[in-house]
Amino acid sequence: MATLEKIRTRGGVFITVIIGIALLSFLVNPQDIIQYFQSSRNTVGEIDGRKIDYQKYQEKIDYYTQIATIQSGQAPQEDESERIRNQAWEKMIFEYYLSDQFENVGLGVSEKELGDLATGTNLSPIKEKRISGRMPLLFTSCDCERAKHEVEGADHHHGDRACL
Repeated sequence: MATLEKIRTRGGVFITVIIGIALLSFLVNPQDIIQYFQSSRNTVGEIDGRKIDYQKYQEKIDYYTQIATIQSGQAPQEDESERIRNQAWEKMIFEYYLSDQFENVGLGVSEKELGDLATGTNLSPIKEKRISGRMPLLFTSCDCERAKHEVEGADHHHGDRACL
C-alpha cells in the first residue's frame, strides 16, 4: 500500500521527466550524442587547449616509422618505437603550440636558408647521408630539377618527357 501511495504522489514528476526526455529526443540527433561520447575515447591528449585525435597522432607515428625504416633499412625495434612515439608527440607540440609562439615573435626560416639546406654549403644531415651513399636515394635528379624550377617559377622538361 505504501508503495502505491508513493507512486501516486511522485507519479507526476516521473511522467514529467519521461515526457521531457521524449521531447528532447525529437530535438537532438542521436548520432551527435554517440559522437560526443566516442570523441572522448579517440582523444589522446590536449595541446594548448586543442584536443589531439588518435588518428592524427597515429599518422605522425606512421610517418616517423617510415623515416626510421628508410634510414636503418629495417623495421624499428620496440625501444626505437618508443622513441618514435615520443618524437611524434613532440612534433605535434611543435605544430600546435611552438610554431604559433615562433610566429608571434617573428622567428622563421627564409627561402635563402631553406635553399642552403637543400643545395648550399650547410646541407641538411639527411641530405648529406644520401650524398655519401649511406642512405638510399629517394629522389631522382629530375625531381631535384623540378623543385628548383618550381621555386624559380619556370616549367622544366627533361628530354621528351616532362618532369611532373
